[in-house]
Amino acid sequence: MKKALMLCVLLIGMIGYTFAQTATVTIPSSDTYVAYNTDATVASAATVWFKVVGNQHVPCTQSLEIHLDSISGGAHATTVKLYGTKFGTTYSQIGSTITWTASTADTTILFSNDTATRYRDYKIEVVNASGDVTKIDYWKFKLYRE
Repeated sequence: MKKALMLCVLLIGMIGYTFAQTATVTIPSSDTYVAYNTDATVASAATVWFKVVGNQHVPCTQSLEIHLDSISGGAHATTVKLYGTKFGTTYSQIGSTITWTASTADTTILFSNDTATRYRDYKIEVVNASGDVTKIDYWKFKLYRE
């Protein structure tokens, strides 16, 4: 009985983790830019992330532009992080965490990394640590071959 209960708990956790991923977007190997329009919302104390398949074989620097909009609530505490991985699902954070604490209706965050890395896949993570609801209108991701 304990094993069945433990299996159910693990299964629920894996399903929750899987559904936190909103989309996977692939950059064609001949290109270095992708834009993604979305209407994803990040509820209170929730995480949403997007996977970007980079398809690059050379060191690259990265730029990310993401537009956040307030749906409800006041002062926001929404963070945006960029991660990279060479293989598999072990991601390393690229650069610093950017925190949106504005009380204005919308804002655009620009993240630029000037250190060339050899990551193949990227993860854009948006975490809402406040009691409000944040909407992600769009994001744009650019790789610069170094």
